[in-house]
Amino acid sequence: METGDWRLEANNPMEQWLVFRAGALILAEKLIADKSEAQDIVQEALVKAGKARKIPDGEESSRAWFFTIVHNLCIDTLRVRHRLKYDSTISMDREVCRNCGPQETLEKRQQADQLRQAIAQLSLEHREIIALKDMLDFNYSQVGQILGLTPGTVMSRLHRARTQLREHFLTIGGRL
Repeated sequence: METGDWRLEANNPMEQWLVFRAGALILAEKLIADKSEAQDIVQEALVKAGKARKIPDGEESSRAWFFTIVHNLCIDTLRVRHRLKYDSTISMDREVCRNCGPQETLEKRQQADQLRQAIAQLSLEHREIIALKDMLDFNYSQVGQILGLTPGTVMSRLHRARTQLREHFLTIGGRL
């Protein structure tokens, strides 16, 4: 199963949440900036989801509900640690062009590093919007459900986050 391949059929809710695990790890890593702690949070989310008395029907509703649990656990962890500053050492997937030469591969890696640095400079609320919408492909309504926001607020925060990323790239002379 590939990361993001969450649309697999699952016979029971726990199997379905296990399918969502890879995406949940991405979200937790982006918010927490500690891979080991992110894994613990996702594991705790699986336990909480397994103990839940009321589970939403349908794959999309279950997915959003599960990611809400992960998000809330991440925020709780950040509050406990009193650490809302993003650690720029987290790794982003470095998808390298398979048919590229060394120069183009280097350029793509540099762009990925610049993007990681730009995301690291965003506020927590903007990082989580970018992670949920652009990296995990949730729709506006689902992002709103996970974060407890209206779709309009999601759209405006996403716009501000993308604008900040664009400005960062223009400042450093990069390109998106």
